[in-house]
Amino acid sequence: MEKCAMKILSKARYAVSIFFAAAILLTSCGANDSYDDTTRVVTTYKNIYDIGEFATNSAGGLFFGDFDTLETVYVCSKPNCTHSDETCSAYGFNIAPTTPFVYHGDNLYWFTLEHIYNDDGIPTIDSQLHKCDLDGTNRVTVASLSEGLGVNCVHLVLDGDVMYFIVSPDRSMNKSDQIPVYLYSYTFSENKVEQIMQICEGYSSYAEPRGIFDGKLYLVYAEYDRPLSTIVADGGDQADYRHEVTIDLETLEMEEAEKAPIGISDGVLLSIDDSGVQITEPDGSVYMATEFEPQEWYGYDVVNGMLICQMMGTAYDYKNDKYYTVNSGGKTVVDWRNGKYILRAQDENLWYTYSAADADEIFIPQ
Repeated sequence: MEKCAMKILSKARYAVSIFFAAAILLTSCGANDSYDDTTRVVTTYKNIYDIGEFATNSAGGLFFGDFDTLETVYVCSKPNCTHSDETCSAYGFNIAPTTPFVYHGDNLYWFTLEHIYNDDGIPTIDSQLHKCDLDGTNRVTVASLSEGLGVNCVHLVLDGDVMYFIVSPDRSMNKSDQIPVYLYSYTFSENKVEQIMQICEGYSSYAEPRGIFDGKLYLVYAEYDRPLSTIVADGGDQADYRHEVTIDLETLEMEEAEKAPIGISDGVLLSIDDSGVQITEPDGSVYMATEFEPQEWYGYDVVNGMLICQMMGTAYDYKNDKYYTVNSGGKTVVDWRNGKYILRAQDENLWYTYSAADADEIFIPQ
């Protein structure tokens, strides 16, 4: 399917819109094969699939980066469109600000989160899931959460036909100080939203999924037994209320994780402890990056067997035990295609541009 889709996108880029052509022609490639069934985590800052990357600019315009052609285009169906307002089909999605668009099948999906008044005049929230064609048209609502509940996470976890996400009441409108946090799923083929389990409940509680590895969902959550401001004033440590767990997706059994999970990147599990960053492959092989400072918020990714810390500007070829300085000119290493690393640059309007480089151009041996 990937070759078919990319062939269509490449041929169409000089026509009215690459997505206008894709939406018409993708069906000839077989609808059941037209989605990326890889287990992955998508976010607003890294929303990558086998066909490329989706993102929005500072004005909310949805665009697509093609990693084969290195071109960036708006998701739009109109010839000669200026892509400047909501007459363009790349705009007007009103997407929940912390969540990304999701590519699945011949469609894009997104959550909305609105503060409204219910029939009794009481303020509440309304959260819905929508989908559209690949050119941004034919938008429909496919699912709604219960009144007062909203999607509340940064990471969306995709596992074939299922998407996992976190749901909770709006803190500002919840009558109770105790905030319950739930794990939900959406099955694309069945158009079915399901509450899987309650993760936690407490003051300022939160949860964030990290990804799926070896049949288990890795997740971080915190539940506080009193207001966070009180804990801080009393000299308490927020880390004492944080939990790193795994959830067996067959049995729904929750267990403490052996090490704090950073996430799943390029099919491998990344976790940290005081000794460094651990890389675990699907076959059980374990590698340690002992010269990397184990800070979760540093942002680690694995691209083509290279563990990269974008913030530190360092990389580790863990199978060959070699460390490198990343010389990317301020660009982010996001993928590996056609024998080259894909680099992403971002301008002041959050518009992405892409380039490609050989390994020896950006990884300098230490």
